[in-house]
Amino acid sequence: MTPRCTACGADWGQGAFTPGCEQCGGSAMQAPCLICGGRCGALWERSVDDSQDANLAHWHGNCRLPKEERDRELRKRSSR
Repeated sequence: MTPRCTACGADWGQGAFTPGCEQCGGSAMQAPCLICGGRCGALWERSVDDSQDANLAHWHGNCRLPKEERDRELRKRSSR
């Protein structure tokens, strides 16, 4: 059985997701780095159980930007 979104039924294992669905979170099983929007090339992995349990997308990953750039990105995001 492939992992699915329990909110909208999208088959994450097949690369499907529903835009606007909070549990899908804009991607299936991998998402571009959530800190820099993918500029660093890192892909974050979905935590299926956490996403389903919380009904909100949960991801695990690390930004590959140098610390100074990563910190700048985090400051930009926190000021929004």
